[in-house]
Amino acid sequence: ISLGGMQLELQEGNRPSLGDVVVIGLPDSDDETITHFNARVMSNRSNHIALKFLDMDLQQQRALIRCTFSRPDAWLDDDKPAENLNSARSLVGIWSLGLHGYAVLYTRFKKQLMESFIASKNTAAEAKS
Repeated sequence: ISLGGMQLELQEGNRPSLGDVVVIGLPDSDDETITHFNARVMSNRSNHIALKFLDMDLQQQRALIRCTFSRPDAWLDDDKPAENLNSARSLVGIWSLGLHGYAVLYTRFKKQLMESFIASKNTAAEAKS
């Protein structure tokens, strides 16, 4: 979760489509009230969806800040011990994100190059006719 949006892991069942607007309810850290936020589905892969929060009024912005930056232990699962992070794992995570980005760029470039090649081949064939 961040001020711009959030990622959710979904169980089996109804899944929103890419571009759908959904309503997310988050508990306010001050009491037991739930604040609702409109969000657009930006990514929908396997069992995860990425949401981008839509325009919010001032009360919603304040509530989102309280939800996001409340006590550090508020988001810990009491049944599980806190996970120790180390720099090697962080480095591997950053490295894998970079590789994924390069793979996406390569795939798109390759597709665009093939489309350009086919278009130029068709143009050359039409010119000969």
